[in-house]
Parts: sequence; C-alpha cells; structure tokens
Amino acid sequence: MPRRCPGRSSLGAGTREAFSILALAVLAAAAAWAPQRTSAAPPAQENPRLASLDIDIWPEFDRPATLVIIHAALADDVELPATMSLHIPASTDGPSAVASAAVEGSTLTNLDYETTEAEDSLLLEFTTPDRLVQVEFYDVLAAEGSDRTYTYVWPGDLAVGEVRVRVQEPVGATSLSVEPDIGAGTLDVDGLVYRSADLGALESGKTLTIAVRYQKTDPRTSLEILGAAKTESGGGVPSWILPVAIVALVVAAAGAVVYWRFQRRAIPARTEAGAGPRRGGKRHRRPRETSASQDFCTQCGHQLDPGNRFCPQCGTRARGS
Repeated sequence: MPRRCPGRSSLGAGTREAFSILALAVLAAAAAWAPQRTSAAPPAQENPRLASLDIDIWPEFDRPATLVIIHAALADDVELPATMSLHIPASTDGPSAVASAAVEGSTLTNLDYETTEAEDSLLLEFTTPDRLVQVEFYDVLAAEGSDRTYTYVWPGDLAVGEVRVRVQEPVGATSLSVEPDIGAGTLDVDGLVYRSADLGALESGKTLTIAVRYQKTDPRTSLEILGAAKTESGGGVPSWILPVAIVALVVAAAGAVVYWRFQRRAIPARTEAGAGPRRGGKRHRRPRETSASQDFCTQCGHQLDPGNRFCPQCGTRARGS
C-alpha cells in the first residue's frame, strides 16, 4: 500500500482555503466601492391645465347652506384620461357630485373619486375620460340674525386660462354684495337673479377668494319660496295667465251678446224683404182686403176693377175667371 504524504496533502488544502478567503475579500471590496443602485420613485404627477373654470356660488338654493359648483374644462393639449386632484373645504361633507361630459350640454356621467384629509381641507382625487368636469359640494353658511356671509377660496390647485365667477342671489335677500365686485344682477329664465364676471387667468398656486354678504329674514330656501309662489298662482301656472283668461272670457261674452241681438233684428228684416215677387226691380206689397166687394190680383196684389178677368198690372188671371 503506498504511503500518503501528509506534508504535501496539507499544503494543497491550505492554499485552496487562502485563495477562497482572498476572493471573498476582493468581492467585498468591489461591492463597497461600486455605485449604489436604487429604485427611483416615479415623479409625482402634475395636475392638468384648465382652459376655463366657472365657479358658481348658490347660497340657500335648496338647503340652508351654500351650494358650490365647479365647472372645469381641460386644455385641448391635455391627454385623456387625465387624473386630477382638487382641495375642497374641510367644512363640507365631501362632494355631493363628481361627474364629466364629453361636450357642453351633453349628459353628465358620475365618476369614482377618493377623498383624504389634508390639514384644513379635503383632497379630492379622480380620473376623467372627458374634457369637461363638474364638482359640487355644500358648504356651511354663516348666519347671525338676518346677516348671512359665505367665503369660498379657490385653492389654486390647477392653472386656469380663464376664470368666471357667478353668484346666485337668494330669493328675498337684500343688500347683497360680492367681493371681488362682479357687477349688478340680471334676471334669468328660472326666475332667479345672477351676478357674474370674467376674472381672467390664474396661475397654479394662485388662490382666489370670493366673499358673499347679504341680509335675509325668510328662513326658507329659494326653491321653497318659488314653489310656494307658483302654488298660490294656480299650481305652477304663470301669474299673467289668469288676467288674460278673464279678459278673453269678457270679450267672448260681449261678442256673443252683440251677435244674438243682431240676429234678432235681422230675422224680421229678411222675412219682410222676402214677401212678394220682384218685377222690374220693384217690390210690391200685397194690401189687405178691406171689403168683400174689392178684389186683388193673387200674383202682384194690384186692385182689380169689377169685371177684370186679368190683372192689368201683371196679366195674371183673376180669381173666379
């Protein structure tokens, strides 16, 4: 049996171990000096730019609160679908509606949305497949006695090419004022008065404050007051209908009376005119017989002399001839 060489065998194992340790050290050093590779977080998405923004403020319209309606139109260069985020007042109960439409006047489609608390506001986030967006919410209206005040602040979440503000005057309100001044009110077809003005463009991050003040003693909403007025005037019939109807009935009755009287006068006249024949354009009336000795023509009524067998006027044979 050959003998093992312990010395040679021991030297080979030590060499391999040394090389393994050296290799691990080199790898550790390379890892330490190599640039760190990290997974970069995706950049935060910016809000799309708006071509126009309409802010409607309707105090005490259908609730003892203020209805705020945001009409936003995305710029033409914004790719769809677009994700939007908008801060609304924390004093609201969240949006009452979030919807979109393809074109102006078309049917609105409700959108899914999420809200998160953000300090003194609620952050509303949603994705729209359309270019027109509408957001509605009810906010608290401050009331002290007959004084009413409401202030809305556009948070400046999006850049806007053109801003328009419209305030609906509550029915029964007096001494209404708006800051900034948006002019006098005009009556709309719905029977309510609106004040509106174009306020130009707004950059992203630029806020806009709209303050409304007025006095009102009637606790009812505008819809309640208008509904009661329609009921009192006849279940929604316009108030001018009743006077016009009365005048029409009076004129019709007067016309009927005049026609009836005319008919009564015309009937005897026609009867008299129809009596007797026409000869040569002249009308003859048949006289009454005054005595048995007098005879008259049966055709024209001319008085006949005794012995006349024919009427000397019209030639008709006399009676009894």
